[in-house]
Amino acid sequence: GLALGFQAMDSEVALGQVAAAAVAAGAPLLLYMPHCDRALYERALAAVGAAVAELPAGTSQTLPQRLSGTVFVGNSFSLYA
Repeated sequence: GLALGFQAMDSEVALGQVAAAAVAAGAPLLLYMPHCDRALYERALAAVGAAVAELPAGTSQTLPQRLSGTVFVGNSFSLYA
């Protein structure tokens, strides 16, 4: 990665930045997460929730609305039940 200009980031920081940017823009969020463990999916959902909670007062976007615009491409959640 470094030779191509990429730098590793902590997953918490990366998820927070991506979720905050999508929520602030009101844009759909696509998370490509094949073969990730359950904990990472949970952290991604928590990051979206935190980004919605940080929106300014009077913002009409709710967590259920935000989650309806969030798509996970990865394992079946039934694998984690």
